[in-house]
Amino acid sequence: MKKKGFATSAILYTMLLLFLVLLVGILNNLQNKKTILDTMKKDTVMALQLSTIVEDLLTQVNQINIKINDIETIIGKTDISQIADGTITGVIAKFHQGGSSGESGGSTTCEYEIGTKWEFEYNGENVQAFAIPCDGTYQLEVWGAQGAPSAKGGYSVGYKKFKRDQNPLLYIVVGGQGSIGRGTTGKGGYNGGGNGVTSGGTGNLAGGGGGATHIAITNLGVLSAYKDHQDEVLIVAGGGGGGAGYSNKWINSGSAGGGTSSSTSAFGQGASGTNPGLSQGGGGGGWAGGTAGVANGSAGYGGTGYIGGVPPIILNDIAYSPEMQNGQQSGNGKAQITLVSLNS
Repeated sequence: MKKKGFATSAILYTMLLLFLVLLVGILNNLQNKKTILDTMKKDTVMALQLSTIVEDLLTQVNQINIKINDIETIIGKTDISQIADGTITGVIAKFHQGGSSGESGGSTTCEYEIGTKWEFEYNGENVQAFAIPCDGTYQLEVWGAQGAPSAKGGYSVGYKKFKRDQNPLLYIVVGGQGSIGRGTTGKGGYNGGGNGVTSGGTGNLAGGGGGATHIAITNLGVLSAYKDHQDEVLIVAGGGGGGAGYSNKWINSGSAGGGTSSSTSAFGQGASGTNPGLSQGGGGGGWAGGTAGVANGSAGYGGTGYIGGVPPIILNDIAYSPEMQNGQQSGNGKAQITLVSLNS
């Protein structure tokens, strides 16, 4: 009997031990599942955070694409090779324009107020570019440069409507002032000023003609390069003629540049003196460059202006006509573009 009871107790203890081992295994398994669930929760949270980050990135990418599209709209049909040589500087204006060519009734907005002005000063022998910021009417003003020593450059003004997708860029070349030569060449100013010539002592004087200032729809550089592309030039102001003298005295100080000139030379280029044995002033640059002096102590003529690319327009029942004036600018030339109205 004792042996039988012992055997029964051993079996019970064994079964209890097995039960405990099984219970421990179940608990461990549950703990592992809890750990897995916790891990899954953390992964889910991270996934949600990553999703938010991705959405933010996509939003930023869309904004960048919009800006790229705007830039492409500015560039439009412009030949990029025109600005790839690094000679073009100046303003590329920011803008925003509502609506699109495919929408009917799209409203037009502009970052710039009516009356906003963009100014272009002489910056060396460089072409400056201006991006049309908004569809609208613009006033174009140009002043030619002074011939040496004192003949003032001319002034031209006109108005023109532009659409950003048709005329994305305008090109401005500002004329440089002519220099004084004392016993040597008086160099003409940038953009068509002719050279004044003389020789001998420093008392012999020769003035270079002032350069023209122009605005064009293409970039060919100086005005004379448009000889076979004159329809691409919008407006020009002529430079003043160079003076001449001797015995340390200016005999003639040159004639003013501007709209008209009584004596002209080549397209876009003022003539240079031809006899350094005499003192001869150089002609001013312009649509038609001024002639150079001929006799000893004779001055050059100013260059002419041009307003053929900015014909009269009617805006809000008011007629706006282009205009040219002689002798308005001292020193280097300049240009200015003003937003007059927005296209409806």
